[in-house]
Amino acid sequence: MKMVKSISLAESLCGFEFTITHLDDRVLLVKSEPGVVYKPGDTKKIVHEGMPSERNAFDKGNLYIEFQVEFPKPGDLSDNTLKVCVVLL
Repeated sequence: MKMVKSISLAESLCGFEFTITHLDDRVLLVKSEPGVVYKPGDTKKIVHEGMPSERNAFDKGNLYIEFQVEFPKPGDLSDNTLKVCVVLL
C-alpha cells in the first residue's frame, strides 16, 4: 500500500512528525529520522502497517509513504529568512 504525503521544504530538511488514521481507526505516528533529508519522490516504509494479506487478515504488508516536497514560491521567503540563507552559504 502506498500513500503520498506533501511536506514543506523546512520539514524535508529539519524533520517532521504527523499522524495517519489507519483503516482500522488506529492512529499511527510517523516521524522522520534525525539527520535524514527527504527529497521529492523519496519513500519511507512502515513495516506491517499496510493492507492485510488475502490469505491471512492478520498478516499485513508494508505501508509506503512517498513524499512530495513543497518548495516556497517566489516572494514567500521573508527578508530575515533570506539573510539566514546567505549566512549559511
